[in-house]
Amino acid sequence: MALNTDKHLIRVTAVAHILAIAEQAVIALGEQGELDLVEQGGERYVTTSSLRTYIKRKNRRARRAAPKGRANHEGSVYDSPRGSGIWYAAISVREGRKRRRVKRRASSQQEALQKLEELRRTYREGRALQPGPVEPAEGTAEESTALPTYGELFEEWRAAIETSVKRSTLRHYDTAINQWLRPHLGERPISVSDYRFLQQLFNEQLSPRYAPSTVHRAYGVLRQALDYAVEPARYIASNPAARLRLPKLKTLSPSIALSIDELVAVLRLARGHRYGAAIFFAALTGARLGECLGIQQGDVDEQRNTIHIQRQLTTLRGEGVVEETLKTAGSDRLLPRTPRLAELLERTVAERRVALQYLGYREAPGSWFFLNTEGRLLSPRLVERAFDELVEQAGLAEVYPARERPGREQDEGGEGQKSGGRRKRCEVSFHDLRSTLLTQLGDLGVDETTRGRIAGHGPKNVTQRYDRSTAERMRAALTAFEEMVFAALEKGEEGR
Repeated sequence: MALNTDKHLIRVTAVAHILAIAEQAVIALGEQGELDLVEQGGERYVTTSSLRTYIKRKNRRARRAAPKGRANHEGSVYDSPRGSGIWYAAISVREGRKRRRVKRRASSQQEALQKLEELRRTYREGRALQPGPVEPAEGTAEESTALPTYGELFEEWRAAIETSVKRSTLRHYDTAINQWLRPHLGERPISVSDYRFLQQLFNEQLSPRYAPSTVHRAYGVLRQALDYAVEPARYIASNPAARLRLPKLKTLSPSIALSIDELVAVLRLARGHRYGAAIFFAALTGARLGECLGIQQGDVDEQRNTIHIQRQLTTLRGEGVVEETLKTAGSDRLLPRTPRLAELLERTVAERRVALQYLGYREAPGSWFFLNTEGRLLSPRLVERAFDELVEQAGLAEVYPARERPGREQDEGGEGQKSGGRRKRCEVSFHDLRSTLLTQLGDLGVDETTRGRIAGHGPKNVTQRYDRSTAERMRAALTAFEEMVFAALEKGEEGR
């Protein structure tokens, strides 16, 4: 080692290696006073303290000589997404105690630099910098300061998302736009500075007239449309509705899980009812109402003894009952066809065949299990109304009285109460059959993963959903539940 530990000296050759310079250059630094040279035994050394000082001084000089980044108000130029060829010039300006970012779009880095220089010049001259619109690149769209009205924006946004959302979702958007937003905003041009106007609209027009849930629905649609105006339409630089303050939503009451006795009381009345088969199917499988009514004969695999949940029915105003995709990708699932469920489906097929023959219809191989009295698709609303009547007849209205819902009629867009114009007396809904099944399975000791697979909360990966062990656990769980339910049903009938 070249280090003299007694004197803390390092040979010149070692210093030259550390600094990546020649030995003569090290000696020259010593002569200039940058390093302390010591001669000892015919060898030249450099003191470690002077070497450390020199290195620190050298690094400090390098940092000072390095090119600096842009200072405040000088702005920046960047491409987004990286490598896309779409460039932006952006500058931060101060307005009182706050800062605001203004940006312009360009088709090349050179053009972005030119626009950045224009922004700087405007700011130095004290002229106002408008935050938008973000100017389109040359050759991509006509450069214009004219912005669309909210009504035009709603139409453009709706056309852009029409093929990517379900028809029922699109109808909800239409309701929000036509009933709650367009009457107040339709003719007004959009602007990035509309925050105060929009806040006043929600405070003075919407919140006093509608339930908080309706106000939040309207806000959700407005915010999505304005997000579209920012990107990809690039009409404005930021969303003026992003920070609106809305009325607080009330905490939703938890779903109701019926006891076995309460469930049996409803199912006993459902026996013989024209919609009883659909109610039994939901109670034994935990399927949603639309999923129950979407079952076709081809969904039942008698060899594998399974039922494929792959579609749902919903009601759209002006179109009636229509077929739609499931709520989520994980909702597409295989349920075991348990013994009691197999009997129910076979009896339903036989009754349907007789009814169709009476009506003069020819049955198709892929026909639906649950039909109305005219041989057409069964409306979910009809089944909901029938179920509401059954739970009242079962005396559950006294145990679970309906809660008051202020603003309910406005919330439904003038359609009245959810149970078809008659006021609900019982809080129990058709969807609570699903909660009841999952709760009872938990009481039976069924693990959470198996209950999630039954409910359609499982993963999107088909392999994870349909492995053999999971299918066996699902079958065992549903079989145990249905035997418990039917044992209570038969016991009650014997008691009579």
